Amino acid sequence: MSQVSCEWKVRMRRELRGMLDASANRPADERFDWWPGVVWSKVEADVRALRQRIFTAAKDADHKRVRSLQRLMLRSRANVLVSVRRVTQDNAGRHTAGVDGVVVLDDESRTAMVQWPELKQSQLIMAAMR
Repeated sequence: MSQVSCEWKVRMRRELRGMLDASANRPADERFDWWPGVVWSKVEADVRALRQRIFTAAKDADHKRVRSLQRLMLRSRANVLVSVRRVTQDNAGRHTAGVDGVVVLDDESRTAMVQWPELKQSQLIMAAMR
């Protein structure tokens, strides 16, 4: 792994830790209090329906549609919400830090974790090294 790649990862981890810190200074116009108001049954139904569409397309051997739906799944806000909820609330290891060294236990930090990839989408995409 190159030195530039390692530095980039360290910088991204620091930035993520700063965003997830509940006591960090945040802009006044950003709201991080919407987590308790999420209708989880609807969000999980959306993810389940998309997974069913992927399964059906795979069963029909429609590879172009499968890839398109998988890309949609990766960009789906509902999928991000469900993923963050599973990692920070449902899993038995939720009190254990991940590879980034962050443990997220409060709702404000969970909402920041959901919004972080959206804010840094352009910086997270890197060209493949060949």
